[in-house]
Amino acid sequence: WQARIGDRTRPVVVDIGLFDGKETVAATKAGFLVFAFEPVRAAVERTVLRLRQASMPHVVYNITATATSTTAACTLPSVDELERRYEALNASTPADKGIAFVFHAAAGDAPNSPIRIGVPSDGHAASLVDRVVRPKDASQGELVCQVRVDDVLRIGGGNSGSELSFARTFAAFKTDTQGFETNVVRGASHTLPHFRWLITEYWPRGLRDGKSSGAELLATIASLGYTCFDVRG
Repeated sequence: WQARIGDRTRPVVVDIGLFDGKETVAATKAGFLVFAFEPVRAAVERTVLRLRQASMPHVVYNITATATSTTAACTLPSVDELERRYEALNASTPADKGIAFVFHAAAGDAPNSPIRIGVPSDGHAASLVDRVVRPKDASQGELVCQVRVDDVLRIGGGNSGSELSFARTFAAFKTDTQGFETNVVRGASHTLPHFRWLITEYWPRGLRDGKSSGAELLATIASLGYTCFDVRG
């Protein structure tokens, strides 16, 4: 990716579905600007630990749901907040080292909406689908926020780029959410045309559990101008 992009400063990598954060850490070490998304708190903590151990500059946003008696709302950091945090990190970070923005939130297609997920005791869940999307008892599970990547990167339709002054070049977009991929892609429909590479998990059974299908995911990806290849080893 770096060789094909050239010497532009910190191209953007989006990493959705972190598990242990190895892709986020590798991309940050390689000098990329990483936007990472994960709904499960334990996976966020593992990722942050790896970043700290590698001495990689990063900032973590817990996009929490503020609940009232009947509703809940999620609030994203403002453009000014993201700009301020980037400038602070950039001032003390060598040009060949990347920066990671880690969001404790689920990437999907519902704008800034809370959703409750079931999380097993080992903290290994990485999906809204295979770990109970909406438990029958609304008091069970962990309340997390679902956000659109378009809204986080502040990218509108057409040829408009990001409102973030430091996000100008785009490298690769990876999503591994065990059946929620169609929702992720829909929520990044303005962002993805700026990326040359999209890497996605393809699990038809999980997609069906998530009220989608393999055909729908592939059609959604194709509608954004991508050609799909099977990259299994």
